[in-house]
Amino acid sequence: MTGLFLQTIFNDLIVIESANSATPESIQAIYHSIINSLLSSSKLAVPANTKNYFKFWWDEKLDELKNKSIASCRIWKTAGKPRSGPIFNMYKKDRSAYKNVIRESRLDENRVYTNDLHEALLEKQGTAFWKCWRSKFDSNKRKISHVDGVTDASVITEHFASHFEQELIRR
Repeated sequence: MTGLFLQTIFNDLIVIESANSATPESIQAIYHSIINSLLSSSKLAVPANTKNYFKFWWDEKLDELKNKSIASCRIWKTAGKPRSGPIFNMYKKDRSAYKNVIRESRLDENRVYTNDLHEALLEKQGTAFWKCWRSKFDSNKRKISHVDGVTDASVITEHFASHFEQELIRR
């Protein structure tokens, strides 16, 4: 995707360079085109789900308990939502069992990571250890907050434009 989007920008750069018509405005426009191309490519190609989106710990037992809980809930609602009696007791029992197994499965998720991490460290499997570590603890929110000590986006853009303008003058 990036190759497709960036090729047109590259062609624009070649035209600007061959015409020797680089201006801060044209460089800024190219800069914004590159950013938009990368963002568009990212939206099209990179899944936007968080690492906890898929419940890898979900299993058939949870499916069965969920279906049983839904069925008893429907029966309870059809009966007029009684607050006591066998229908109410069955509804509460099924709902409670479902919630308890979900809670246990979530706790097991943390135990599994901890055990995997411990085993990878003991066996000194660097790649496996760090993969497990990053999946649990790393935040992938690494953003560039400054360039050459400057944090203002417009000033960074001006530095970018002047740098490439000087490069064009040197040629």
